[in-house]
Amino acid sequence: MSYNSVKFDAFIIPLLIITIIFTALAYYGITNTRDYFYQSKIARSNQITNSYAYAFHKSADAETIIDNLITERLKIASDIIIRAKELNTDADLENLANLLQIDFIYHYNKEGEIINSSTVNHSENFTVKNNQSINFLKSNNKKKIGEFVKNKFNDDYYKYAYLKLADDSLIEIGIKTEKIHKFLVSFSPNNLLAEIKKIESIDKIYYLNASYQIIASTDTSILGNKIDNNEIINQLAQKNQYSRIIEIGQKRFYEVINPIKDFDHTFINENYQHQHQNSGYLALRYPLAENDALIKQITFYGVIFLVFLYLVFAYIFYLFYHKNKNLLQLVYYNQKTKLPNRKFFEEFLTDKLSDSSQEKNILMVDFNNFKTITLNFGYKYADDLVKKLTLELVKLNKEATVYHFSSKQFIFYIENYDFNEILHLSKKIKEFSKNVFEKCQVEEILQPQIAVVKIDKSEDNVEEVLKKANLTLEKAREKKVDFLFYDDYIAGEITRESILKRELRLAIDNENIDAIHLKYQPIFSLKKKKIIAFEALARMKSKFYGEVSPVEFINIAEKNQLIFPLTNLILKKAFYFSNLITKANSTEIRVSVNISGIDLMQDNFIEMINNNLVLTGASPQNIKLEITESVLLNNFNLLNNKLEKLRKNKIKIALDDFGTGYSSFYHLDELSLDLIKIDRYFLNKISKSQQDNMVIASIIEMIHRLGLEVVAEGVETKAQLDYLLSNNCDLIQGYYISRPVNKEEALALLKKDWSGLY
Repeated sequence: MSYNSVKFDAFIIPLLIITIIFTALAYYGITNTRDYFYQSKIARSNQITNSYAYAFHKSADAETIIDNLITERLKIASDIIIRAKELNTDADLENLANLLQIDFIYHYNKEGEIINSSTVNHSENFTVKNNQSINFLKSNNKKKIGEFVKNKFNDDYYKYAYLKLADDSLIEIGIKTEKIHKFLVSFSPNNLLAEIKKIESIDKIYYLNASYQIIASTDTSILGNKIDNNEIINQLAQKNQYSRIIEIGQKRFYEVINPIKDFDHTFINENYQHQHQNSGYLALRYPLAENDALIKQITFYGVIFLVFLYLVFAYIFYLFYHKNKNLLQLVYYNQKTKLPNRKFFEEFLTDKLSDSSQEKNILMVDFNNFKTITLNFGYKYADDLVKKLTLELVKLNKEATVYHFSSKQFIFYIENYDFNEILHLSKKIKEFSKNVFEKCQVEEILQPQIAVVKIDKSEDNVEEVLKKANLTLEKAREKKVDFLFYDDYIAGEITRESILKRELRLAIDNENIDAIHLKYQPIFSLKKKKIIAFEALARMKSKFYGEVSPVEFINIAEKNQLIFPLTNLILKKAFYFSNLITKANSTEIRVSVNISGIDLMQDNFIEMINNNLVLTGASPQNIKLEITESVLLNNFNLLNNKLEKLRKNKIKIALDDFGTGYSSFYHLDELSLDLIKIDRYFLNKISKSQQDNMVIASIIEMIHRLGLEVVAEGVETKAQLDYLLSNNCDLIQGYYISRPVNKEEALALLKKDWSGLY
């Protein structure tokens, strides 16, 4: 998902991949099916061609054998007839024909007229009509075996032998070969092609001679046609197989033309005889209807499957879209106000920052003390109030887009607005807020504060823009103004914070850098009249800005997760100082270090304390840790257990700034403490009124009843000291004793005579 749409890339890309794979598989399947059909037909055509050639070769062998056998019979019959004495009558010839098992004997005179016959009634004269007989009669040959010819009296086929007698008369004998002829004719090209077509799924078969002329075919209408396609002729001339797809009308065919192995055979066909050439080509034409139907079927089911697949994905998309549309609302919109939220704004502004052609401004509107309203009026009231705010905010400017940035913050994004227009919008926001809150009777509790940031055209970081807006809001709170522009001064503060953060980090990483150093303010015992402790106060001297307030650099450290390593550095320096005091002075002097709530919450806080004690050689009984009571508001038991462990290790625990928190007396008797430091706020009231003095006296007395020591901070006058002394305060700290000093001056203070102090 993105802030403005649900992304389908995660589905579309796999769908495209699946479609491509499926299409490739379908194409592969169809191609394979087609190629398999072609290859099978080519293989089958090769088999048929070879069988065709083989049949002709074998028929030639059979014809030769038969011809030889009949010829031998005729030779034997001729020899017997020449020696025969009785050839004058039909009966003589008939008896001789029966004896020799031949079909007929004709006797011609030298003029070619039949004299007598074994089978024919020659009451009329018959002259020779057979060309072979005439030719022989005219020749000087005495004996001849003729070819297969038709009988002159009927259409039957015979093989003849011719003899000349001494008187030049002619004897013609013949053997009937009708059955043999029918047998051999079955091997004729047309008959063979017809037989092949009967048992094969072939549309047409034809035979081409060496001149590429069709001389035999199952389709007699194409007999005599000649191939004139140069591509086919070139392939066949090289004795190569040729195949092609042809279309005739609405039908498609696959045609294979194969060269036939050389053979030489004179063959008797139904037209008596035909010289079959010694080379030729057999063409077989297969119908593609069945194959096309199979491919269509594969394609049809493939399309059905693909449609089903797309429907499944469409349904998944539908579910995905609706689910993610809801998620989009949850992720990018505030569920109470239905306005786009912070995440939406950050992604939106990231896109906008890439376009430097437009001037961009944001107004961050923060409604102060919104938490107080929630606590005072309840969550439902607060939710209703936010919804009313939303409705009014959206109406303020049609050219601005409004984002519900957090529970009490809204952002206006505006393009191409000048200062006066933005100022006018800000005033409208303040006015409408007042009207809304007046209706809710909370106008004195909640007021809007507005930070305006004009986004520089070179800006490309959303976090920096938001950082500027938040810092501007903070400055607005500090200055107690409702409206503030981000300017160079605030930019300077951001730069200052960045530099100080870098210097802090450098000082933490390198202890030899004196950017972070300690000053020590003595803690004086009124009873013992001497210094018994020093509070270690962290100070920072910036290379660029000089002395930096502890409030400032501690705040920077806390915002940038540097407070724990900074505390570790301060503890180490303070422990070294404690060890230095111990070596220089036999009297037990404690060194006190302030600990923040963030430090105390760390799991390894106690481990850090112990590690520094070991590293510096300082004694735990010379160490005191100061905490503020506000850190105990949360996780009281957990933190109190840590304090108890530290005290068991002889480390003293002091509660600092007592009396300024929310729960000054609530857990005081349960806390694991050794002393309590009264905040300077109470010391400033001494001598102003008798009632204020009584409050301080009561606090001191109450702390003593708990068995704890009392330290008064901020003692600056003799009157304050006298009052504390008269009310049995244990320890004091302030300028009246000494300002914070360096370690050399602190060691010198330990040698000072304090007997004349009071």
